[in-house]
Amino acid sequence: MNKENQYNIYYYKILGHYYLVFIELPFIIAIDEFFYYFLKTNKIKNAKEILANDNTKEEYKIQISNFIKKIKKSLLSVRNEEYESYVENFEKNFSIQGLWLGLTHACNMSCDYCFEQDSAMHKKATMNFEIAKKAVNFLVKNSKESTLKIIFFGGEPLLEYELIKKIVSYCRKLEKGLNKKFSFTMTTNATLLDSQKMEYFSKEKIGIMISFDGNPEMNSYRKMSDKSESFSRVYENINELTTKYNISFRATLSNKNDDFKKCFTFFKEELNCKNLLVSECSGTKFWNSKSINKLKKQYIESIKKASNLNEIPSNIRNEVMSISNGTKWNYNCGTGITWFYISPNGDMFPCNRVINTEQEIKFGNVKTGINVEKVKEFIYLTSVNNSAYCKKCWAKYLCGGGCYGEKIEANQSYTKPYKLFCIFKKFKIKVGSYFLETFKNGGGTN
Repeated sequence: MNKENQYNIYYYKILGHYYLVFIELPFIIAIDEFFYYFLKTNKIKNAKEILANDNTKEEYKIQISNFIKKIKKSLLSVRNEEYESYVENFEKNFSIQGLWLGLTHACNMSCDYCFEQDSAMHKKATMNFEIAKKAVNFLVKNSKESTLKIIFFGGEPLLEYELIKKIVSYCRKLEKGLNKKFSFTMTTNATLLDSQKMEYFSKEKIGIMISFDGNPEMNSYRKMSDKSESFSRVYENINELTTKYNISFRATLSNKNDDFKKCFTFFKEELNCKNLLVSECSGTKFWNSKSINKLKKQYIESIKKASNLNEIPSNIRNEVMSISNGTKWNYNCGTGITWFYISPNGDMFPCNRVINTEQEIKFGNVKTGINVEKVKEFIYLTSVNNSAYCKKCWAKYLCGGGCYGEKIEANQSYTKPYKLFCIFKKFKIKVGSYFLETFKNGGGTN
């Protein structure tokens, strides 16, 4: 990075508050209204221009000068630059944190917004135990971690409940000779979930994430394979289980579920949910300008009324934590770097959202091993530094470029951003910085 570029800045206004972003670090600081309009009027793009401008107030020069001194002393450079040093020495550092095991591509549901609608998921492939063992062995061989993570995925993984038990049993036997532990989680639609299965998952400490959007209206995009509604079946299965077990939920927000307050209330009061994750549905056909603006207003309302971090939407909470921790996102996530998806036939992919596309990148197979050059190619393609679209964006290191699967679905490209994601992401960064500032100053913003 050019030394002068580290002082590049961007500034914005949100809810009557003003902020300055050091783009390359990244770092966000609160500024006052006069300073904001001074920067905007003079079209200042680099912090050193502030010091060189004769019209800059002395107090602002001191503020920025002190900040630059910290940068030069590296007081701000020791930041969590996600995967950067890891990638620079990839062969030496290569260590897998975890695997998604695609137990089956079959599903007993057919949700309107599911990214698997037009993919290989309808080929109904199912993983056998021998492939599963090879995948586990691959993880053991290629991980330096003390805890080896496995996510059971589908399709609907509970269609392969007996396979799950075999895999867990195999891993527990391996633990004794490895001096390592396995950690398991599963994402399920809960249509096949019952107390017997939950008792087993609880005993084996398998984390359960249920995809469920809320009341019947909110959940209307989630349909059974015969296109009938799924709410009543899922609600009946989980209503009693949530009082006994620690279950997480993932709700997808859309034009039919754009009232976060109502969504949050449903999960808290109806299901005693203590861990609700929310995310915006990908696909422009599931949004319109009215629903987008409504959801933004709901986010703002929840932030203004929140008395602590746990009372704001999980996706904005993530932005707050990222800003507060100083995380630098060169990549969207660990997909294809430290995490890999294993398909039912043992093929390795960055994740399950990029299989059977024209942009498909297959890294190998658990039988034959991994092609490190293919992994390095993917890493190069997906860095925000190598994206013509992202590298000029003020939010690039606060974002990481967005989900690769969503970009492929929208633009048939790993590198071209999904526009709606960018709209929501930048908004969440801005309101996240607002919450962080007002919360640190004692809250009470409503």
